[in-house]
Amino acid sequence: MIVKYPAQQISQVHFQAEMQTLKQQGCQTVLLPVLRGESIYRNRSAIRARYQPLDDWIPMCRNIGLGVGVYLDCFQSWRLSQLDNFSPPVAANGAAFVYQGEYAPLCPNDPAAMARYYRILHKIATLPKLDFYYLENLQFPFFWQREDLDIQHRIPPFCYCPFCTTEFSSVVGEIINSVDAILKMMPEWLEWRTIAILNLLLDAKEILPEAARIIVAVPPLGPIDIPFTTGQLPLAFTDEHCIIAPRLHFQSLDRSHLWAEDILEQYQIDMRRNHIYPELEMPQHGCFGDLPAWSRHYPHTIFSSPAF
Repeated sequence: MIVKYPAQQISQVHFQAEMQTLKQQGCQTVLLPVLRGESIYRNRSAIRARYQPLDDWIPMCRNIGLGVGVYLDCFQSWRLSQLDNFSPPVAANGAAFVYQGEYAPLCPNDPAAMARYYRILHKIATLPKLDFYYLENLQFPFFWQREDLDIQHRIPPFCYCPFCTTEFSSVVGEIINSVDAILKMMPEWLEWRTIAILNLLLDAKEILPEAARIIVAVPPLGPIDIPFTTGQLPLAFTDEHCIIAPRLHFQSLDRSHLWAEDILEQYQIDMRRNHIYPELEMPQHGCFGDLPAWSRHYPHTIFSSPAF
């Protein structure tokens, strides 16, 4: 069992007590947040990342027998989205994404977002030996917690920002500056998106130490649908020896265990179970004993929660 621990401001005494509690409840590994938050300064013209005290926390976890990993929210940042010179993702109707605090996506082609991504990767590469690196929102914008997950008969809300259209135009060798033109080149558009995300993952593999495994979170969709929504290509990730974490939050999405099981069965058609770590919501009662039966067939189950 892996627990994605959501601490922000917390004392070392409190942290140690909570790690002991997780250990007693059967947790083998804890994923710690890299960032405490991002502070804006100089009249909102730049950002400064505030990192968690991981140099202190990691040894504390090791000392009580817990494995340790870290998680990074790759292309989401409310703080970055508030900068005066920030360029937000753009919808098919030409409207810029309106940030409401709950989800603040960054376009992976935005130079500021890419600079943030690489800066943080280089930072966490210097941490003591870890077991896992968990990459969240390594994708194009897709708010799966609120979007309609039935995408069979509609076009997903791609990002059509100037960075995307300019980069895509350079790849196909002609100027593409309208949604209609992109829709006529949908196979090329989808291939370009998946290559862009895969290259970001390959860069992470090159920067981060090889000893730790990389986990990539994906939305609760079958592997065929995910490239359309996020640009992620799960099979390519596992070919690179990475782990896929389908976020099967069936409780908040008001779905059943059977829905989650069906998604996992779709994954097993193309990839092995040891490349899949199902991610569930942390139980409200704090006991992890009541796992769905199918979760026992996988090497690890990840639990995440907005609050511990």
